[in-house]
Amino acid sequence: MIIEFILIFMRIKSIGPKLFLLILFFYFLSFSFLSIRNHDLYQTFGWDLGFFDQLMWQASRGNLNFVSTIGNINLLGDHFQPVLYLLAPLYWAWDDVRVLLVAQALLITAAALPLYFLAKKKLQNEFLSISVSISYLIFAGTQFTITNEFHQSAFIPLLLLLGLYWLETDKIFRGLILVISLLLVKEETGFLLVALGIMYSIKFWKGPALRSKAGPLLILAGTIGFFLLVRIVIPAVSSQDRYIHYGYGSLGETPVEVVKSVVNNPKVGVKSLIEPKIKLEQVGVSILSFGGLPLLSPVSLIPVFQNYAVRFLDDRNIHRWLNNNHYSVPLGPLLAYAAILTIEKLKSKKLLAVYLVVTSIIVAIFLKLPVFSFFKSQLYFTPKWVKDIESIVNLVPANVSVAANNSVFPHLSHRDKIYLLPEIKDAEYIILDLEDGPNKYSPFDYSRAIMLSEKLENESWDKIAVSGKSIMFRRPKGL
Repeated sequence: MIIEFILIFMRIKSIGPKLFLLILFFYFLSFSFLSIRNHDLYQTFGWDLGFFDQLMWQASRGNLNFVSTIGNINLLGDHFQPVLYLLAPLYWAWDDVRVLLVAQALLITAAALPLYFLAKKKLQNEFLSISVSISYLIFAGTQFTITNEFHQSAFIPLLLLLGLYWLETDKIFRGLILVISLLLVKEETGFLLVALGIMYSIKFWKGPALRSKAGPLLILAGTIGFFLLVRIVIPAVSSQDRYIHYGYGSLGETPVEVVKSVVNNPKVGVKSLIEPKIKLEQVGVSILSFGGLPLLSPVSLIPVFQNYAVRFLDDRNIHRWLNNNHYSVPLGPLLAYAAILTIEKLKSKKLLAVYLVVTSIIVAIFLKLPVFSFFKSQLYFTPKWVKDIESIVNLVPANVSVAANNSVFPHLSHRDKIYLLPEIKDAEYIILDLEDGPNKYSPFDYSRAIMLSEKLENESWDKIAVSGKSIMFRRPKGL
């Protein structure tokens, strides 16, 4: 379908669409470079890039039910994410972890095409359509999804915007299929389907027969899909025989328990949504990224509220509250869609295109989003410690079992057995980068990494290579 949109673009003679395609191409290349550069500078980790890379590399070799040696989870037992198998053939062309980073940048960028056509259909204005799409590309959730390792959520904007486009152009069946296919990305998208269903039930309740059924069908598909996946499908295919992502903190273990807690004590529920203040700040900057326009289309904010509610009610995984990770990726398409509906209602549209882009840029500057990394000298400078660990990584034989710290893991994950330190198990080699830095040693810390190095020496592991603070140990015979 994306190819269909590109072919339509190529038949258009006006300069606007062609300029937009150039913008998308430049954006894709730039963020692919940024994502790869982060990896080359050892700013990616075992969780999550190494985890996905090992599973997808195995899938590309025909091992579709491989159980990861980090977490002991198979691809369908972590989250329900069969859509990822579509990426496995990419390894046949480029057998490298970086192929996932490039694919992710392409998926996120490509979603701007159906968004552009949706805006063009609703607004009948070339530059407004381009400006809404640019606002989506500038949005924090969009940028951080590309630059924050790799996640299955990269498929969400494309499928969601394709679905919204066809729903809004009265291709209801095609739109429903695409939106419901979000369940193939992650079981949690069932909540998003329910929210979209509520939104469309309100929007289309007086519409033609098929249109009016779109909302209830999405609610039904989202509800049944979520509970079917987490109660039956995932436990049946999981290597751990259960759904491992329950647990929302003090409000309950399961979504049903959370709902009961909120219904029984609404004050606690409201408090969880608005405190601490960082939560409202995240909502505020998200809406400001689209010039505040989504506020004037309240019905379309229902799925936006759903995204924030699921994240904010979880007081166990507080990193989900922020927009600087993949959890906020649905917000870009949803807020762009809300902005389109608002603009459609406004009588005067002059200067709105400029206003949208300018406000998006101002928020991006305020938040210091990843795009500004291009202006930092650190991006183009390779520190000595990176060269040191890279020289060690290049010495690791292929196909041997390895244990490595978190930042080294995704550089060695093309193998059957690789363990995240401090787990060692039957590893033949241990690779340690002892240059301190954020998240480099998770789930343990720098001091414990130093202690591990000393312990290995005391246990007579062979220190076969040293470069700066990077060390390669080999298991001695008989140990």
